[in-house]
Amino acid sequence: MQRRTLLGALPLLTAPALVLASAPSQTLQAPNVVPIDAGLVTSGMPSLPSLDALAALGFRRVLHLVPLDVPGMLPDEPARVRAQGLRFDHVPIPWDGPTLGHIDAVFAVLDDWQRQPGAQAKGLVHCEVNMRASCCTFLWRVLRRRENPEAAWEAVTRVWTPRGRWRTLVEQALARGGVRFEPW
Repeated sequence: MQRRTLLGALPLLTAPALVLASAPSQTLQAPNVVPIDAGLVTSGMPSLPSLDALAALGFRRVLHLVPLDVPGMLPDEPARVRAQGLRFDHVPIPWDGPTLGHIDAVFAVLDDWQRQPGAQAKGLVHCEVNMRASCCTFLWRVLRRRENPEAAWEAVTRVWTPRGRWRTLVEQALARGGVRFEPW
């Protein structure tokens, strides 16, 4: 089965679906599902049935990182997520133009998630194929949670190795945060 490609060059990677311990018959169907811990998962765009079942899958909040006008995105995703009683946050990061300002906006959302009652509630950070989400979540884990960069980087490499503007963005954010880590 031929999968579509991102920017015509990168294959759409697909990892096994995340099976949730609390509901063994239900899974999150999305490209490159990467559980970070009990309260945080990154992935590509969930399938429509999974998107409509996020609450049943145990999620309580969603952070979407793709502009809604990108082909293949569901413009009604915010309404679908909120209809389930979930929190929906959106930081649209253009694939070819990520900035430190976008990283700051992602950090603001994830920091707020941690300050809210029920901070351990499960959250999903997603984009198209988990490239934006894996990088942004890695930076938040390292720069805000102060996790070991090598251990946190493993979640990124399960999906890809950032190149071009995304590599530059990771390097800039780490340097700005005073973290010396060079995974390349």
